[in-house]
Amino acid sequence: MEISNFGALKFDETLFDGNFNEKGKIQIYDKGVHIIYGDFNIKVPFDYIATIEQEKESNLGKVNVKMVIYDMLGSRYNLNMIMSDILFHKLRKRCLEAKEE
Repeated sequence: MEISNFGALKFDETLFDGNFNEKGKIQIYDKGVHIIYGDFNIKVPFDYIATIEQEKESNLGKVNVKMVIYDMLGSRYNLNMIMSDILFHKLRKRCLEAKEE
């Protein structure tokens, strides 16, 4: 099991672009997330994800997701990607829990 500044790795899944081509991956840890999507690479705590919304359902248990993420310097990033429905719900739950702490 991989360990990072954010704790133990819980999930490691593939992200897809609008044509269902593999475009990157997302790693969910105890206290944060590492997203690699094309040339974009960011590792942040869950509360740095300002919004995570399902835009629409896609095929094969996938959903189109829109995310707004801030880095430690306050720069804003807008991401649109396709991920599994299960991953979306797990990530969204962890982001909401982090904001309540």
